[in-house]
Amino acid sequence: MSNADWIIGYETGFKVGLKKDDPEMDGTDAAHPAWWRGVDYAHLQLVNGVNKILDGEAVNAGVASQPWEALRQRLYDIRTMLGIAERVMLWALPSDSLNRKQWDKVRADYTRRRQDAERS
Repeated sequence: MSNADWIIGYETGFKVGLKKDDPEMDGTDAAHPAWWRGVDYAHLQLVNGVNKILDGEAVNAGVASQPWEALRQRLYDIRTMLGIAERVMLWALPSDSLNRKQWDKVRADYTRRRQDAERS
């Protein structure tokens, strides 16, 4: 197929309802549907990565591009600090103290939300 035939076919397809990919329209209501599918996929991957880190399913190995790498490292640090805090709370506070009861309630709520999310 020659270039001229391809252009005519492309223009004909556009006239009958096929949508051209115009990079200047990316991020607008007129963007090509594939652009929006890519955005949706990227968001799902980011949410999945954050959840894996916070749930302890991902190990802190490898390097990612910025700004994801900085966020990833912060999330690992937060998860580690919370794990240390939980051990300190369980060791230092008697089970009948108000702070310990609050901690236990938050922990139980978190566990319940995770189980609900896994079932859905």
